[in-house]
Amino acid sequence: MTFWRLFADKAMALESAMAADDADALSAIVNQLATRLVAEHPELNLNIGGDPPRISILSLPGAEELAERFVAHAPQLKNWQILAALPSHDPLESVYVSDDLGDSLEIRYADLDGQVLPPKDNLVTIVLSLDADFDPHGPLSHLYQAIAENVIFTVLGGWPQLLSKVVLLPRAQTGKLMPLETLRSQWLDVVGPATSNGWI
Repeated sequence: MTFWRLFADKAMALESAMAADDADALSAIVNQLATRLVAEHPELNLNIGGDPPRISILSLPGAEELAERFVAHAPQLKNWQILAALPSHDPLESVYVSDDLGDSLEIRYADLDGQVLPPKDNLVTIVLSLDADFDPHGPLSHLYQAIAENVIFTVLGGWPQLLSKVVLLPRAQTGKLMPLETLRSQWLDVVGPATSNGWI
């Protein structure tokens, strides 16, 4: 089953899960859709929101035209918005993560900046810095790492194949880096556009 056929099959269940605020059902469906999408196009990812129901197809840097072509083949579904990017009215304000022990962390995107480092052994590291005092190796380090990975998936639209790791450090350790909104263009400057020997 292709991604769009699977999406059409799951659209009503998605609407019901969002309306009922059923996080478990919503997560299960989104994971199923994301797995199918990445199997078809590793350079694409998705974001789903509600009121009205919306699915955004996100692209890794350099694959924006692929996302637009992919969305052009989407089915027309009642109530649903299908977009090739996050809508401008849906700003990225903060990222929230939690663990099985009940610990959680929420960080504002405005407090983050980042730098794409030059490749080493053909792999790339991204450093994110947070304007706050925290221990990146302390008992909550897994939450800070989850924040970093979430930011990469949201800003870059997925995890590029050439990306080795992302680290989140206090601004006091890194100094001022580049604005987070430049991360996609930084990636293109360092790695180049998507190619068959890049991250596809």
